[in-house]
Amino acid sequence: MEVRFRKQGSALIFTVTGRLDTVAASEFQSEVEKSINNETERIVIDCSELDYISSAGLRSILIIAQKTCKANGYLACCRLRGLVKKVFEISKFSLIVPTFDTLEEALDDKLRQNR
Repeated sequence: MEVRFRKQGSALIFTVTGRLDTVAASEFQSEVEKSINNETERIVIDCSELDYISSAGLRSILIIAQKTCKANGYLACCRLRGLVKKVFEISKFSLIVPTFDTLEEALDDKLRQNR
């Protein structure tokens, strides 16, 4: 697993590559948490390069979402595909963490307010 991030306005965009499994989940969570600061209003996890996600990976995203929410922020996932998209659908995880087809939609304030 590899995690890259960039800042766009007040958003941090994390692109995850490879597998977000039991081994990688804690590393992923640590990487995201250490990048968050008081100026971060929203976090977007770009899943376009993510090949696999386990329950541990979902749990790490949930923990990040809870911490972001407590800080009056917002977390969303975008560009899910293949097996990752199926896991989100089957687990109904997208009812907890909003998902979007594109990065632009995930960053759009109007869409965020409707979720």
